[in-house]
Amino acid sequence: MKENKLSEILRGFSPNEFKRFGDFVRSPFHNKSQKIILLYDHLRKFSDDFSSYEISNEEISTLIYGNENQSDSKVRSLVSDFVRLMEKFMILTQYSKNTIAQRVQLLTALNSRDLSKSFRKTLKETMEYQEKQFNRDEDYYYNQIFLELESFNFQLLRNTNINEQGFNKISENIDLFFILTKLNLLHFMSYRQQDFTDRYGYNIWQVNEVINYIESKLGRIKKEHPIIYMKYLILMTIIKPEKENYFTDLKKFVLSNHERLSFEVLDYIFGALTNYCMTKCNSGDKKYKAERFRVYKVMEDMSLFETDKYINYVDFMNVIIASLEVNKPSWAEKFFDKHKSRILPELSEDTLNLARTQIYYHRRKYEEAIKCLNNVSYSNYIFYLRSKMLLSRIYYEKKETEPIIYIIDAARHYLKRNKQISKANYVSFSKYFNTLNKLIGLDKNQKFGIKKLKEEIMKEKSISSKDWFLEKLKELESTDK
Repeated sequence: MKENKLSEILRGFSPNEFKRFGDFVRSPFHNKSQKIILLYDHLRKFSDDFSSYEISNEEISTLIYGNENQSDSKVRSLVSDFVRLMEKFMILTQYSKNTIAQRVQLLTALNSRDLSKSFRKTLKETMEYQEKQFNRDEDYYYNQIFLELESFNFQLLRNTNINEQGFNKISENIDLFFILTKLNLLHFMSYRQQDFTDRYGYNIWQVNEVINYIESKLGRIKKEHPIIYMKYLILMTIIKPEKENYFTDLKKFVLSNHERLSFEVLDYIFGALTNYCMTKCNSGDKKYKAERFRVYKVMEDMSLFETDKYINYVDFMNVIIASLEVNKPSWAEKFFDKHKSRILPELSEDTLNLARTQIYYHRRKYEEAIKCLNNVSYSNYIFYLRSKMLLSRIYYEKKETEPIIYIIDAARHYLKRNKQISKANYVSFSKYFNTLNKLIGLDKNQKFGIKKLKEEIMKEKSISSKDWFLEKLKELESTDK
């Protein structure tokens, strides 16, 4: 289909959704045009796969107007009306998911019609429902602001005694909405500064004020506003990674309350936990390898990897690596077999070959590992750099130095040329290949060189395969002369 607004929106509709749109189109309340219905009936024939179907204005003209000679502007006007109807359907569909926002609008309507009894009943029921909510996200606070406002306006219009606490409730919910939104923004910006080479030097307004506000009411925040509490802990794991109590408190809280949390929130929180474990692992804290695996295992036990149609290829690879790092190859293979069909199709082959390579390498099946690596197409820089790192380690285990020299040279040039590489990955892989170059230049007799390189590695806070290097140096040290 030619790329225009109609074709783009059609591609966003599933067959079932487009079928429901048909009921919408046929409702006289929303549409009274028979020509719109004719166009819908024609398009529905292709709803199984809109991307493979092309439609032109000439085709629409013939379909709707027959042999009449209609101007192009009239056809474009019809298409435009059809698109607007689809947009209206999408708005109402999305809006129908937010039942509290609908209740707020109902309260406004009831108030404007002076239907006091119905207003009070609806407000009471809605407030009671809100009070029971554990997943108090941005929508919760946004809706609560307008519920309190409607309650206040209802009293004001009737000159009844106004509860001054209403002002405080409105103000507090505005503050909480701001704080939660701010925390999400701070998470994103903090991760971005870690990951990208272009440091933006963000000067974020009221960061300390947000933290101080939460910490001044931490007991109440934890009890009444659990999402804010957890996202506060996430922020602290990012800005104060040396304080392990924030990670411990976050993990304990989410595990204690996981049955009450939505999948979206659980996915977000567990993502933050694994990010922290990765940071600690890269700094050389070995205990967080086991911690990271435990987090992934809990996620698998909770079926969190199955909440979306596709599993993220980076997550898939990280789970495999984390399980192998704690010597759980059978668990890694089980995870691989269970989820291998759920990688995004265009990344599937590279992801699965690289994951297989990791498992073969761990089991010391080096020839099988090399065969898998030969099937990786390097569709992005992660695949390229991980492949080169694994291949260099395989050749090191095979005691073949010459291929390693070529790999190091190729990787260094690639790192310099590719501007898409994140800052964290650039630093980590650069240090890996530089350290590898020093390692292959040593032999068992160079005790001083071995000791010096070991000291350098121990001081590093961000180097890929830090433990592997230390293990290889230990092997050199223990080799008999």
